[in-house]
Amino acid sequence: MDGGGWPTNGIFFFKILALPYSFIGIQTIYLAINLNPIYWNTVCLIVNSASLENDEEDDYNKNNKDKSTDYSKLAKAIEDITSRGIKVSLIDINKSGFSFEPDELNNEILFGLKGDNKISGPIIDKIIMGRSYSGIIYFMSRCPLNKTQMISLIKYGAFDKIDNEWASKIYPNNPSYVIMAYYISLISETKTKWTLQIFNGLVYKNIVPNSLIYEQRTFEFNKYLKKNKNNEYYCISTDDWDFYEDLYDNEVLEIIQGIPCIKQKN
Repeated sequence: MDGGGWPTNGIFFFKILALPYSFIGIQTIYLAINLNPIYWNTVCLIVNSASLENDEEDDYNKNNKDKSTDYSKLAKAIEDITSRGIKVSLIDINKSGFSFEPDELNNEILFGLKGDNKISGPIIDKIIMGRSYSGIIYFMSRCPLNKTQMISLIKYGAFDKIDNEWASKIYPNNPSYVIMAYYISLISETKTKWTLQIFNGLVYKNIVPNSLIYEQRTFEFNKYLKKNKNNEYYCISTDDWDFYEDLYDNEVLEIIQGIPCIKQKN
């Protein structure tokens, strides 16, 4: 020992360093053995995904809520834990916290709101402060968010449980699909007249009603002609000949190099 009474060989230093680690080891052993394994697995997932929350309020606000999530690390951690048969559920708008949380009742790990890359720390606080929510309509009135944030939450299944009763009756396999369609219907303006742009979208999605098949053929024929211009002429292919012959005058046609053509002004 030196004059100050401290051991010069460093043994004392290693003892005081080992003591707190021993406490941590005992605590983790107790947690793993005496509590539902879902708690231990949740801790492992939080640490491995680097989404551990800080206990200090100031540090938590500065370093965690606004810290960007490493989604590659998050995906790897989730893949590792689900490969062991542990269920990680989707976001629950009434239960999910900032990070992963254990759901002992359902024996699963609840996905954290910070896992949604469109939802920031202040928005998470806003969601938690407004709880509880009885449905997506009530959520929208109590915690209004922009379209991007709402669509992202729906994709993460945040409203699946609170709107499951009615959504599952429409589409049991995927309530999020129904909730998304419902949300879009709420925020979309009702179209009062048809435009070529709207009609083109219906054709592209293959949802034109049978009552408008003739209009669809005319629309597609018109688009085809504009793509097949040659100087002052439109050229008509054999595929569209029947449609033209049924509706238009053959006498205005001219055969140019074996191809039926019609002047644009006609």
